[in-house]
Amino acid sequence: MPPDTDRPPMHVFISVGEPSGDLHASKLIAELRRRRPELQISGFGGPLMEQQGFENLFRLTDLAVMGILLVLPLLGKFLRLLWQARRYLRTERPDLVVLVDCPGFNWWVARFARGAGIPVVYYLPPQLWAWGSWRIRRVRKYVDRVLACLPFEFDWYRARGVNATYVGHPFFDDVASRPLDHNFLDRFDRAVDRGSQVEDRVVRIPNLKSQISDSPVVAILPGSRNAELDLNFDLQLEVVARLHQQNPGLRFLVACYKESQRQTCELHWRAFAERRWSMEAASDPVHRPSSTVHHRPAIEFHIGRTSEIIEVADVCLMVSGSVSLEVLARGTPAVVQFHISRVDRLIGRLVLTCDYISLPNLIAGREVFPEFLISGDVEPALREITAALHGWLVDPQAHREKVAELDELRRQVCVAGATQRAAEAILECLSAGAVTSTPAQAA
Repeated sequence: MPPDTDRPPMHVFISVGEPSGDLHASKLIAELRRRRPELQISGFGGPLMEQQGFENLFRLTDLAVMGILLVLPLLGKFLRLLWQARRYLRTERPDLVVLVDCPGFNWWVARFARGAGIPVVYYLPPQLWAWGSWRIRRVRKYVDRVLACLPFEFDWYRARGVNATYVGHPFFDDVASRPLDHNFLDRFDRAVDRGSQVEDRVVRIPNLKSQISDSPVVAILPGSRNAELDLNFDLQLEVVARLHQQNPGLRFLVACYKESQRQTCELHWRAFAERRWSMEAASDPVHRPSSTVHHRPAIEFHIGRTSEIIEVADVCLMVSGSVSLEVLARGTPAVVQFHISRVDRLIGRLVLTCDYISLPNLIAGREVFPEFLISGDVEPALREITAALHGWLVDPQAHREKVAELDELRRQVCVAGATQRAAEAILECLSAGAVTSTPAQAA
């Protein structure tokens, strides 16, 4: 049915605060525009959303940080943006507000929208089941519908009286739709066509990783935020050095989010290598230029090749984040790390309500990826991380068993079509003119 030309186009306000959210929201905007080209879509977001015609009031994704010590210096900026959001919602009065991730900031956007009488939908909702179930009161008060991305998340919200719709996780859409660079794969003897398929809505990627390659590849995923990189990358480089010492034939591929991050990673690497190998060479009483003491690891830094790197890797060391879902979908055995300050660790102990920090482990309810929340003395974690990765690389049977475990789990959860279902739900809300909330129940 053609739009009514006598009335202004419907207006959707979207607020996104993370680089991964920028990716998923850009796909959502593209799908909304495909169905309703006349839509006005504005708000806070990132550069990928802008490519879809998004009217970006501020690149909120540029401020993506985690941890109270990192947030405090930006507090003034966040307060000014919240004042801008409040004023914009009151004056422009969009028909619907869609929130994506970033709960600390977006709670306030939801509150302002509710005060202006604007319905609120939360896509990629906060993981309250992991770090603060008591915050469910805010969802009931300010959010009209939650678009849940994981089956247990949908059940959790519905059991607590929240109007929730299960749409699936958009990361699996990205995995299913993203073409891989076969020239890149050919460099690592991965020329076999392993293109993904969608059968009965399930993403299926033929898994040929049961055999360790002749020249094993280790993927390093340092995270998409600069703060994550600063906290974690030197620790990852230390693991690289220790694995190299045990197996000098390893190749290491670092997946960078953007050019500035690649430059930062390379600066970290040059400084680390200079400290590490110059000191070892200086302490070596015999000059052995061909020995592993002086030979640095084979390490490469790539931009926009995260999927290819996960695909070619035999094992992976990653910072905890939503990219872990793609690691699961591609069946790559991995170790998860997240380095935080002592203050953030103390706060985390007060609010965390689950045992795992990575999504695959939360989905499975067990540790399919060994994970390490690191603060204080890092040495015990470094030893265990190195041992776990080294164990898969030298024990083909252990590697095959882990690949088989991941394969079984991904068959259960890798459901495609999340972006389309989310767009349908949002357009339903617009067509209804309001979203009817489920009556609140006791948590």
